[in-house]
Amino acid sequence: MGSFYASKVFPRYPPSTSYLYSAIFTLLESIIEIGDGSCDFWMDPWLHSGPLLNHSAGLVPVNDFMTDGYWNLLKLHEYGPNDQVSNILQCEVRRERSDEVIWKASNHGNFNFKATWQLIREIQPFSGVHKAIWYKSIPKKVSFTVRRIVQSWLPVDNILQKRGITLASKCQFCGSGENIDHIFIECEMAKSVWQYLHDLFGIQYKNYSSPFHLLINWLDKSPIVGHIRMVIACIALWAIWEGRHKNKNEDRVISKATILSRIFQQIKLLGDGGIFKPVNWRGDLHRVTSFGCNLRVESPSLPRVVKWTKPPDGHFKLNTDGASKGNPGESGCGGILKDKEGSIIMAFGVYLGRETSIVAELKAIQEGLHKLCIKGIRDVMVETDSQLSIQLIRSTCCNWKLRPMVNNIKDMAEICNA
Repeated sequence: MGSFYASKVFPRYPPSTSYLYSAIFTLLESIIEIGDGSCDFWMDPWLHSGPLLNHSAGLVPVNDFMTDGYWNLLKLHEYGPNDQVSNILQCEVRRERSDEVIWKASNHGNFNFKATWQLIREIQPFSGVHKAIWYKSIPKKVSFTVRRIVQSWLPVDNILQKRGITLASKCQFCGSGENIDHIFIECEMAKSVWQYLHDLFGIQYKNYSSPFHLLINWLDKSPIVGHIRMVIACIALWAIWEGRHKNKNEDRVISKATILSRIFQQIKLLGDGGIFKPVNWRGDLHRVTSFGCNLRVESPSLPRVVKWTKPPDGHFKLNTDGASKGNPGESGCGGILKDKEGSIIMAFGVYLGRETSIVAELKAIQEGLHKLCIKGIRDVMVETDSQLSIQLIRSTCCNWKLRPMVNNIKDMAEICNA
């Protein structure tokens, strides 16, 4: 269905004579990757900054500004907007194929309904709590219950009344009116459970307004995601709900001691199953014995010898590396070229500004090969520690934003016999 719709909505490139079509094309977050240059120079979105029609006027094909598959700088300056010439020159031209539409909303550049839905949907604000409750150290049955508690999706009495079901609202622990905030926060049973757990971990008890407010506080007191404190808070909410269910549907009297015993039992099961590591108890290791847990202690890894290997006779080796502080963040790349004897032939370093780590790694390879092409150095082996960069270069499909850089690397690698 998706491919059929794409073939109808997106031909090889949009008909540039239709202003309406070009407007829809731009609205749907697409871009054209230039091949033979048959798309329209002014109206089609082949620049990341949008159609050149936004800066000037005219209807001509892009290849009118190209000579033998390369940009004609004189024509660009004569007819094009001067403030866009530098952007045009940076646009990659793949002369061996036709113009191709790239769907900017997806990583691979192909149209799909998932990316379209992400464009039009209303995304709710995301909290760290929503991520923390799904951590792998928290059982999924607990995560699903906590999710329903936070979203007020549980079938408590006041919610059922709002849906037209006639029933008396009664808390199964204290007899007051039942709602989510009461069951998990306001009820004396819940308060006593939370007071015990707060005292156990040395956390100041507060007058919480909702379960979500409580989880935020416990998450703030957790040094890392997946810490035992957040796990305890989630399991406690689950245990209180389980106790309410047994009181209501199984005619069993569930006390504070029963709920706390259930919490401790779940923590011990997770500990005995090897779910917890010492890092999950950071700052609370002295409390492990209180829960009867057995922590899995990993043996230290043995040091690994890393050494530089010489290239074959008559070859050079280019070692590159890139780094990003923050990903994205302040980035840089560099490289060094050595001969068979290990003598340094060339070295370089480049500041990249704010980029991602993969861009930094690819840029290091690109810059190194570019310098080799300029110097006329051939028969080069390229070595990098980025497995992802190697996969992207060897792959026939990659993120459309990285594709021009990857294609340029492939072209230069062929020139350098790399």
